[in-house]
Amino acid sequence: MTTTKVYVNKSGEHAAYAARILIVDDNYRNRRLLEAMLIPTGFCVTSAATGEAALTSVARERPDLVLLDVMMPGMDGYEVARRLKADPTTQHIPIIMVTALDDREARLRGLQSGVEDFVTKPVDRAELCMRVRNLARLRTGDDVRYGDVLSGTVRSRTAHLTERTESLEREATALSERSIALEQMRIEQLKFKDDFLSHVSHELRSPLTAIKQFTSILLSGVAGPLTDEQREYQLVVWRNIGQLQSMIDDLLEVTRLESGKLQIVRECIALRAVVADTLDTVRESARARAITLSVVIEDDLPPAFADPTRLRQILIILLDNAVKFTPLSGSITVRVRASVREAQMLECDVSDTGGGISAERRTKVFERLYQGAAVDTGGRQGLGIGLYICRELVEAQGGTIAVSDETALTGTTFTFTVPTFTLAHVDAPVAAHTALASSL
Repeated sequence: MTTTKVYVNKSGEHAAYAARILIVDDNYRNRRLLEAMLIPTGFCVTSAATGEAALTSVARERPDLVLLDVMMPGMDGYEVARRLKADPTTQHIPIIMVTALDDREARLRGLQSGVEDFVTKPVDRAELCMRVRNLARLRTGDDVRYGDVLSGTVRSRTAHLTERTESLEREATALSERSIALEQMRIEQLKFKDDFLSHVSHELRSPLTAIKQFTSILLSGVAGPLTDEQREYQLVVWRNIGQLQSMIDDLLEVTRLESGKLQIVRECIALRAVVADTLDTVRESARARAITLSVVIEDDLPPAFADPTRLRQILIILLDNAVKFTPLSGSITVRVRASVREAQMLECDVSDTGGGISAERRTKVFERLYQGAAVDTGGRQGLGIGLYICRELVEAQGGTIAVSDETALTGTTFTFTVPTFTLAHVDAPVAAHTALASSL
């Protein structure tokens, strides 16, 4: 049961009525995130996980505004909007639809379904509260609310309310037009961003490729013998080329994640083979720091249901981090086992003997653009998005990721899970475009 809260309006006066907002989203985490944004602002929030539940809730509660996700199993957001607008008793309730940044088709379909406004993923709290407040005000203006409470006053002020309604309808029309213009501007900005990053990526990769090729020639001795000092200098160049290439790849990956263009192709795979293949890619960098790599894989593991390319990407990020934070002559261990905490899940640990992560930093490591202290990485810092990418890729495949809460003296352990392959997956769609959330 949701309690009504007293909130302060823009004029500084207390409002005795909290606008009732219904959140409709099949993703539990998205619902909780939207609730956390709206409740502190003073809105009275309820939620529904399906389109059918949303229609039932609207019929029973008569909310002042519906915040509606597009993609839901069964009845999607468009159908929910169409049914609400087709019912004379609910057609006046404003609807805000949650869409991806560049999903112009979703916005056009939403407008055709009667949606008044949109918010885009990832959702900005200030923008969300402003849009909800503006549309809820149209539904819960002081005159209308006063008339709903005092039916006798409604009859005596019909003419006034009619005039007020016409004024609000004009405001709503203007707001809708501004909203469409704003969404068009967002789409154009996103396209510009994608084009810009693609162009910059190409322009950076071309000279980097040339530098890498010539550095390889120098290191091979084809251009002449190198002294030990010259070889060391060339190896420094080689390592920094790789680091810069990784940064470019990470930037493009984050763009794909946040625009909903990342493709996840899950299949039945042997996790043992993926781990072995991935370790080969970091073995040289570990050997350069005299770091011991070891693998402990439980016997008779069931196959995983995951995207092998994305799993390698997750492991490479975690292993690169482990190499970066582990001191000379340290060790890194990868463990794979069946989960004892979750049925039909596999667990993979990546543990190192580095300095560990403090309790304060453990709460932040998966945030976008978060960086550890330069002293912990030997002065080497990336863009702070590797672990953020890891989390999004793991969750997109139905898993979870966490960092150990052990004492900092024992190093660090990152643990992620992936589903096991079952007969239920035989008929499941293999490919899916994953939009963040989210992100949200």
